[in-house]
Amino acid sequence: MNGQLTWETLPWHIIVDIFSYLPINDRIQARLTCSSWSNCFHDRKLWRHFNFHFDTELDPDASALTFLHHHLSHLQSISISLNQAQPLSRQRACQLMDVLVKEMRNRLYGFSIRFTGENPLCFNDPALVLAVKNLLQNVKDDARAESTLLSVDLNGFDLTLDDHMVQIISTKHNFLRKVCIQNHCLVDNINSHSIVDLLESCPYLEELHTFYHSVDSAVVDVMSLPNRKAPFRYLSLSFNRSDKLSDIISSQSWMRLTIAQPALEVDLAFNPNFPHHMINEVLKKNMPLVKLNLNVGGWLNEELVHLKETLTAKLRCLSFSTNIDPRFPAPPGLEPILVELVECCDRLQELHCFGVLHEEVILQIKSVRELKHFTLYSSVN
Repeated sequence: MNGQLTWETLPWHIIVDIFSYLPINDRIQARLTCSSWSNCFHDRKLWRHFNFHFDTELDPDASALTFLHHHLSHLQSISISLNQAQPLSRQRACQLMDVLVKEMRNRLYGFSIRFTGENPLCFNDPALVLAVKNLLQNVKDDARAESTLLSVDLNGFDLTLDDHMVQIISTKHNFLRKVCIQNHCLVDNINSHSIVDLLESCPYLEELHTFYHSVDSAVVDVMSLPNRKAPFRYLSLSFNRSDKLSDIISSQSWMRLTIAQPALEVDLAFNPNFPHHMINEVLKKNMPLVKLNLNVGGWLNEELVHLKETLTAKLRCLSFSTNIDPRFPAPPGLEPILVELVECCDRLQELHCFGVLHEEVILQIKSVRELKHFTLYSSVN
């Protein structure tokens, strides 16, 4: 039929969009189809925001490195995903970062690195940490002789982060909007004074992901300053074993912060290493809590009652587990508490309960609140 689209007549921009959904090795194979597709493969749009994925099982030849030099001038945002269990993948990630430091001269707006595999026993890789530090310390836009970096995401980089890493970020990249230094390593060495320096050096910072013990009254004071260039919008705090020794942020501090930053939203995530009895001490009145993850694997009746009485005004997402095994039924008395909590949370959009509930309780929750996403089950297959 005349005028019907075929693969040969597809517009350039549609082929480029299709390529953008393909892994790099599939994209490389697709470019061999014809000269038109080969030209689309080199379109700068496909290289502005690029994920370098290093996994010898999925891409033995690290195909993206083959085209790195050709497209280096197009890169504006870089994500590195690597299987850290593979020495060759770690080596290739270091090689990439070394090339970026030595040869990249254009603006870089975003950088992230994350692990995709399982950590080997007693895993540690100082060379990889050093490569990340070296990149963050040296990358800049030569035309402006300064950094244009707006986002740094190390949440998936599960090696020990320290004050030196934060110091590099804060002193070299003053226009940052988002910093994520909240990984899943059992140990971190980020102190509150480093976060104070970060906030003072980056007056445009709007979003921060870190650990609870890295935030104290001095950090709150800096966040509350009226002379910040941009409003502070999102604070994500994770709790690990170090946080049991932290000073608790007071209700008065939260009030002072919310008055100074009315758009602020807070996300809290507890893990099983955090002392159960301290949860209610942390959940202070006046905290602008929008997301709460209670992954503690224990009875949470008292905590949910406390939550209902103090922090329901802005809560949009609640996730909790009452047992390490999600096939266990919810503890006695939890179900009516949960229903009452849902009734009080006018803004609740997500609810994830990892424990077996009665079917009538699930129906009651759904009738009370129209949830966009939920995990609620009455049996486990």
